[in-house]
Amino acid sequence: MSSYFRSYDLTISPKSGKALSLIQNRDTPGLAIEFNIQKSDTEQSNPATVKIYNPNESTIAKIQASEFLRLEAGYHKKTGIILIGRINNTSVDINGSEVAVTIEVETRPPVPIQINKSLSKGSTNIQIIDELVKFIIDNLPEVEGKNPYVIPEIISYKSAVTLVGDPYEILLQYLTPIKHIYIVDNGVITILPTGGFVLDSVINLSPSNGMIGSPHQIKEEIKGKDEKKQGVEVKSILNHNFAPRRILNLTSKKASGRYTISTVTFSGNSFSGDWITTVRAFV
Repeated sequence: MSSYFRSYDLTISPKSGKALSLIQNRDTPGLAIEFNIQKSDTEQSNPATVKIYNPNESTIAKIQASEFLRLEAGYHKKTGIILIGRINNTSVDINGSEVAVTIEVETRPPVPIQINKSLSKGSTNIQIIDELVKFIIDNLPEVEGKNPYVIPEIISYKSAVTLVGDPYEILLQYLTPIKHIYIVDNGVITILPTGGFVLDSVINLSPSNGMIGSPHQIKEEIKGKDEKKQGVEVKSILNHNFAPRRILNLTSKKASGRYTISTVTFSGNSFSGDWITTVRAFV
């Protein structure tokens, strides 16, 4: 696959001040980058690394002084965000004349301060969940918003409620009893029913629109149950639309049907080798 059509827009930002922007497109060769980004339908932060080859000393210094990273990648005029997160660690490797900077990124960035807020008697679980989500968004510049959600089971508390501690942990405490979860992907918090899916566009995948090779059948244990769920693992050309809990409409000779995406891995090098998406999805 030619690197000629591979495009990326990498923005690395300090907490305040001017951001560093690196790009590659059909008209701009840019620096070679490599990435491995894993996403899953859990509340946990997933590993993500971005490697930049042969930046100059000024660029290295800017990277080391930055806190946030945003990566948009794809093909000429067909790119999209595949990673937004907080920089966790930066390392520089020098091998002769070649320099490589590896950036480790938190995909579910920790909130820098703990919440400490009281809500009045009669507050509902929906109001509490909204308060927690708002607090997370207000204290994380890279978290841009939340998807609309519906919680059918409204619980009203007979006494005042005090929220103290890690807002992510407290959020999960209020979601678990009503069988809901949250995920953070590309700076957006999504709250949805356990086992549910994101209510947006269905992603169609077939040999004619980007599938690489053939899907193969997989099984995975169901937590708390003595049974396994059935699914598929399939590869595609790099496609930013794939995300956990979206619906995959798969068409192929070996497997066809509708699946809910569980994990997504974006991996690639902007100059050579892989530039792909690997998806695991279940019925």
